Amino acid sequence: MELTANAKINLTLDILRKREDGYHDLQMVMQSVSLADELTVTPARGEAGTAVSDLHFLPTGGKNLAQMAAAAFRAATGLGGEVDVSIRKHVPVCAGLAGGSADAAAVLHAMNELAGAGLFAGVLLMPVLPFLEDSEENVRGVVEGAAQAGAKFVYPALGVTMRQGQREYFLDGLERAFPGQGLKARYLRQYGERYQCASPRAGELWKAFTAACRERGILYDMKSIIRAATRGYGDRQLTFF
Repeated sequence: MELTANAKINLTLDILRKREDGYHDLQMVMQSVSLADELTVTPARGEAGTAVSDLHFLPTGGKNLAQMAAAAFRAATGLGGEVDVSIRKHVPVCAGLAGGSADAAAVLHAMNELAGAGLFAGVLLMPVLPFLEDSEENVRGVVEGAAQAGAKFVYPALGVTMRQGQREYFLDGLERAFPGQGLKARYLRQYGERYQCASPRAGELWKAFTAACRERGILYDMKSIIRAATRGYGDRQLTFF
């Protein structure tokens, strides 16, 4: 999403009083002007959102006002995800023209638009590693987090797959990541050379998972997901001509 963040000028500015926190109460009459920053707001490519600009000295992470605004929106509404913000600065910095504040306001507007866009999105709950992640608490936690983020569905695979030639690498990785738990031996004992390795607790996890989805109104079977995702589209043959 591309936006502009207009600067402002003060037509009047009166200092009313000094507050107990050391700041001052102000009374102002402001007017927006045509000078504006240009912003692009997109879903984050990584786990955490970034903020970049053409001014190298501006903060790029959570200390940037644009990212602070995005975090405040998520905290206040429970909606939206991490976003990357790219800012092309035209409004002078620290000039009293509200450049940073206007950028933050533009991000709030973008987050609100994105949250209300009605995009059909969900969560793929896979893999669920046996003996590590296959607990009812974890499964319910994913469903709860998905619901809070506005997901329409969660589609699960309550286990993991291991291809021939990949198995040793995967199991050795488990041993390094979780030493002392004997996971390699447990996996070989439980699954041998199998490709599909369902959690031994898959049955009880499925009951907990589906109950949590029904409680939160989240889809979980593929037929229902496809039906909901394509509702209103009808049968259409795409053409290149």
